[in-house]
Amino acid sequence: RHDNLVAHIRMKNVALGSVDLACQKARSSALFPFPSGAFKMFPGIELSNGIISNLRGGLPLITASGVSAGSIGVSGAMTGEVDEKIAKVAVDMIDLILERYW
Repeated sequence: RHDNLVAHIRMKNVALGSVDLACQKARSSALFPFPSGAFKMFPGIELSNGIISNLRGGLPLITASGVSAGSIGVSGAMTGEVDEKIAKVAVDMIDLILERYW
């Protein structure tokens, strides 16, 4: 599956199944540099290899210089829209995060 999990944080009281969903969303955005929700434009793609998710909440992490730093997947909020908003916080901060902590 080629995913190299760097960090994992589980929100309190979130369903256990959200862990795998978050990983699927992140993996999808890592394999293809698009938001996981964008895969809805390709019906059935989630059936292609068992690891692609078309649910919102996965975003690619691209630095200001255009370098891919991986992806983030969020799951467990009440909607995919909220999952994606949470993921966007990390996307917006990726340069600072890499500069300070990597």
